[in-house]
Amino acid sequence: MFPVLDFHNHIFPENVARKIIDSVKKEKGFMPYGDGTVSGLLKEMKRSGVKESLILAVAVSPDLVKETNSWIIKQKGNGLVPIGSIHPFYEAYKEEVKRLKDGGIKGVKFNSLFQGFSPDDERAFPLYEEIIREGMFMIFHSGPGLLAKENEEILATPERIARVLNIFPKISMVVAHFGGAQMTEEAKKHLLGRDIYIDTSYPPGLCFQPKEWTIDLIERHDPERILFGTDTPFARQKEDIEYLLSLSISDDLKEKILWKNGRELLGLED
Repeated sequence: MFPVLDFHNHIFPENVARKIIDSVKKEKGFMPYGDGTVSGLLKEMKRSGVKESLILAVAVSPDLVKETNSWIIKQKGNGLVPIGSIHPFYEAYKEEVKRLKDGGIKGVKFNSLFQGFSPDDERAFPLYEEIIREGMFMIFHSGPGLLAKENEEILATPERIARVLNIFPKISMVVAHFGGAQMTEEAKKHLLGRDIYIDTSYPPGLCFQPKEWTIDLIERHDPERILFGTDTPFARQKEDIEYLLSLSISDDLKEKILWKNGRELLGLED
């Protein structure tokens, strides 16, 4: 068994976590596997043998940027690795990027579903430039989300994310959900095989996908740029790890996906 770094997890303050879990259950009839709290994630990590988990938060409005980052940074430790969040229209973005960088934070998460912008919105470009200048990476949600409504516009499509990559060729980018949740054909066309990282998160669980489908996506991308991720609490770490280990790919590639690639991106030594 290889050590495991889960590159995609969400945690929330306890009062917020309850509301989010209840929303997913009410809107989708889908009961998340965890409760979205810090203690819940630590229990899941222990159950699953996960050594480290990237923890993601989303600043849903400009006025919540500092509060969101201050909270997520405080959760560092016990195998939890925080990633920052900056709303694309936050005016004091330079100071906040510097605060994150000085605090040892290696990346910034963007989620168009909750932040209300398209990744290729030019108003976000100065923020991207600042993050690139500081040598940090960016994580983008891609595709519709669990709470997306029927016929709702998909703001973060693989094609729109690819435009960002074209404009900023030096960007260090992680695109979640194999490049596009429920949009794998578009991800194949616009993102897979390009100079980006993808993660394997696919709620309600990668373990529910056909193995041939997963292997096809993995084989289309640079083996050094695939990261294991689950989207916990909306999927289960243990089951997704077991599923990935069962795939007909080399042990070397399994170790890269589960551990080495993520550690290298974070600049951490084994």
